[in-house]
Amino acid sequence: MFVGTIRQAEFPKAFFDLVSMLDMLYYVDNPRADLEEVGLVLKPGGLLAIELAGQAYQLLRSRGLLCFLLDHRWTRLHTDSSYLYWFNLEGLKNC
Repeated sequence: MFVGTIRQAEFPKAFFDLVSMLDMLYYVDNPRADLEEVGLVLKPGGLLAIELAGQAYQLLRSRGLLCFLLDHRWTRLHTDSSYLYWFNLEGLKNC
């Protein structure tokens, strides 16, 4: 097991058939560099699976009645978010 970033892991080139990045890309210091590293460690024809909650979902989930029903409070919005980046589909394509 390795604890660290994909860039620190130094995986061999063309090593993986699949790389998954689930609910984490907004926390890394350099998403573009991490995605470039994924491109190096994926085998030709390999797959990258990315899951991100979009801003629309985050806002819907983080305030109002839905938030109250799920979290028993009216808002989860804070100015001290731990997210370093917010992505939408177009922004992710440009990354």
